[in-house]
Amino acid sequence: MFLRYIVWAFFVLFSSHTCFAQCPPRQNIQEFLNSAEITQLENLASQLANCSDYQDTLGLVYHKIGIKKYYSDILNSIIAFQKAADLRNTPGDAHSITNLGKLYSRLGHYKIAINHFRKAIQVLQKEAKNETDSIKLVDNYIDAGIALGSIGDYELFSDYANYAIQLAQKIDVPHRKVLALTTSCNANRSRKAYEKSIEDGSKAIALIEQLPPNTFSNGNNAISYRTLGNVYYTTGEYEQALFYLKKSAKYAHDIPYILCETLNNIGLTHHRMNKEKQAIQVFQQILQKNLPCKDHAYNNLGDIYKAQKQYAKANEMYEKALLEFPEIQTINTSSIRDSIANISDKEGFIIYARSLAQGYIDICKNTGDTNFCEKAIELYSLLDYTIDFMRQQHYNLASKLFWRKEVHPIYEEAIAVCSYLNKTKKAFYFSEKTKGILLFDRVSENLMQNNLADSLSQQLNVLNRKIDYLQGKTSSNAETEASRTTLIEQKKALMQNIQSLYPEYFTLKYESLNVSLEDAQNILTDENTLMLEYFYGKDSIYTFYIDMEGVQSKTIALDTLLQRNLQQFVNYFTTIKGHNLLNKRAAYQILAHNLFHQLFDSEIVAKYSNIILIPDGYLSNIPFDALLTEAGNDQSYADIAYLGSSHNLSYGYSVPILSLQKSLKNRPKYKKVLAFFPEFPNEKRYLKYSKEEAQYIQDQAATKLFETKGASISNFMQHTPHYQIIHVGTHASAGDGKAILPSIEFYDKTLELSNFYDLKLYSDLLVLSACESGIGQYVAGEGVMSLARGFTHSGSNSLVSSLWQVNDRSTSLLMKNFYRHLANGMPKAQALHQAKKDYLADEDIASMHKTPFYWAGFVYVGNDTVVELAGRGGWWWRIFAGGVLIFGLGAWSYFRRGGRERS
Repeated sequence: MFLRYIVWAFFVLFSSHTCFAQCPPRQNIQEFLNSAEITQLENLASQLANCSDYQDTLGLVYHKIGIKKYYSDILNSIIAFQKAADLRNTPGDAHSITNLGKLYSRLGHYKIAINHFRKAIQVLQKEAKNETDSIKLVDNYIDAGIALGSIGDYELFSDYANYAIQLAQKIDVPHRKVLALTTSCNANRSRKAYEKSIEDGSKAIALIEQLPPNTFSNGNNAISYRTLGNVYYTTGEYEQALFYLKKSAKYAHDIPYILCETLNNIGLTHHRMNKEKQAIQVFQQILQKNLPCKDHAYNNLGDIYKAQKQYAKANEMYEKALLEFPEIQTINTSSIRDSIANISDKEGFIIYARSLAQGYIDICKNTGDTNFCEKAIELYSLLDYTIDFMRQQHYNLASKLFWRKEVHPIYEEAIAVCSYLNKTKKAFYFSEKTKGILLFDRVSENLMQNNLADSLSQQLNVLNRKIDYLQGKTSSNAETEASRTTLIEQKKALMQNIQSLYPEYFTLKYESLNVSLEDAQNILTDENTLMLEYFYGKDSIYTFYIDMEGVQSKTIALDTLLQRNLQQFVNYFTTIKGHNLLNKRAAYQILAHNLFHQLFDSEIVAKYSNIILIPDGYLSNIPFDALLTEAGNDQSYADIAYLGSSHNLSYGYSVPILSLQKSLKNRPKYKKVLAFFPEFPNEKRYLKYSKEEAQYIQDQAATKLFETKGASISNFMQHTPHYQIIHVGTHASAGDGKAILPSIEFYDKTLELSNFYDLKLYSDLLVLSACESGIGQYVAGEGVMSLARGFTHSGSNSLVSSLWQVNDRSTSLLMKNFYRHLANGMPKAQALHQAKKDYLADEDIASMHKTPFYWAGFVYVGNDTVVELAGRGGWWWRIFAGGVLIFGLGAWSYFRRGGRERS
């Protein structure tokens, strides 16, 4: 027993001595860290690993190791900083996380870097204790913004730069003010807000020049001058650009990566000023000095040689530019495709690959060697694949729309070269990749959420709603922008969780969207149906005629005359309430007939009775129903040969969206019509014939009706998910394409486009019996931002919408016949088509009110099927019908004085 105590005491003494040796006083550690080398730091880390009370100190040691290896050993530096971040207490861990973000940015892993910068920001926002922490917070805003800019998310890039400016001004640190302003200058240039860009860049330069020399490093000075010079270059003010760029070069003379970009931009400026000799000398200087931006120099030399028509030499330079990417070993599209995911600078890749494709086309057309055109098409397919990757990286709607516009010319070039080689199927594919891609993403996301756990689906819905609401606000401030950014961060985290739990959902949502001719043909209902898709380009309109046999393409020259004719045609309906249709009847009929032959191949169209139209660009405003298939001779509007009289027209946003709509099942069980008629009694906006329209609907189908005060937002939100058919008869507006968003009015509130992203609709048919519900701002590469689009986004399978400020009375009559034909089992698009023919044939309607202004404004969008209507209401509606007939006797007097527009 005594021996046991001796052993135990010896163990205690030995353990105490060992612990003391391994866990030295913290004060000694702090002093040691200031001078220790990597090996000493690593030994210290091994000692402290067994000291449970020293975890924060151990984290600091790993942080120091990460700093020591920051430039020489990136991967092990990352490992060290990650260990430090896991061990350190706030805000120390934020400093380690910040360095992780910087290292991942250096490696080109921008999405990972962004996540680290955002995590550091969240910690520092809560835990910042001194000026050093606040400076770190500014740096994280700047670094996060730059990383976002590197993946093309320019809106968030600008947001983060603004946060940095606000905080830098608050803490009043000149160096950070300059950095923040320069970053904002660059961000606003990227998103083409040039006035704001010049303002911020000038403020940065003013600060540099106000403070004593050497206040800022040569590198920071060079970047600030270069950034402002870049803006002036972009706006075409080349002398100003050269002034600032040459100043930048003086500061950057011994900093290769900054000097390279500055020299490159000086060369570009000379090129734009037609000083080719000076430009070539500058670019060759970059190559001779082996500076880091050789890819830029090669590409720019290619542009110069191309302008000189030295096409082979130009292509040689473009290929060398692509080969500067470390991921690209050979100019082989299959090989490059496998590397796309790993290319960090996808924007740069797109620029160089597009240049090379254009170079191939030049050789093809100048030599007649079509192999080069084939190679160009392969490159455009590769660019399309890359653009899909970029779309997946962006969570911000404004950034997504920005890039849809940016890449639109690339698809136009692809369609043009495919048309040149008569590769119609491939041209059609590229055309489809400019049609409602983002709309398809959201519609398919809504559908696939049915497979997610309710909690995840609900979280995603709430975040989407909040993000889209803030995105749609016409004015914003720092608080609004901060809220939006936080929500986007939350959505990114949620999507990562969904990806790990539901990989099949993520694959379906983000797989590259490939559209084939067979997809389009599967939408066609029979051999009497033709699909006609338009691509509205810069110089040409490309048309694709698709039937059960295949696809044909025609190219229409988009000259000044055609543009003027299209605008004049639309003006007939949108100005002076259509009165010019009466005053200039003969001129209208000539124009409508000429436009038909310009926009349609009459021989092809004559073979079909049903046409599915997928318009594009300005054609989205055209009432195709009102075109004339035969020349009019100043005839009565009831008697001329409208395209809409001989053909049943329907519309679609794209083939994938039409395919989705065709496949939708499990529509709501309530087959009643859910109708909303605010009417607005005793107001200037009173819709006199709303009640009559409601009665027409009730007469044809079982209807749950909300009128006046009952036609409220709350009732709309509560009931719409449960009904197969929804009808809204009210005022609406397309907005102004800028500050005022498309909106629709309920009795108690106006609903803007951004609010529709909150809706969950399962309706088979939505009727917007209101003004301008089918038009809005056109975004190249995506489509029209209209109310109809918003409701489609929310899940409606098909809808009826309007192209202008429709007339209240004529709308009521159209809807009466439309629902009558639906009740008799007629397909939806055909029912609207027949209702328009009924209107023209109605002898009780005065001839002056049969102009297309009164009946051609409504269009059917979506998959054309029969909709099942529940039985009509009780017989008491029949009794009331007598009153309706008496009420109808006032129609003649009404048409003598016109009616109120649903505007």
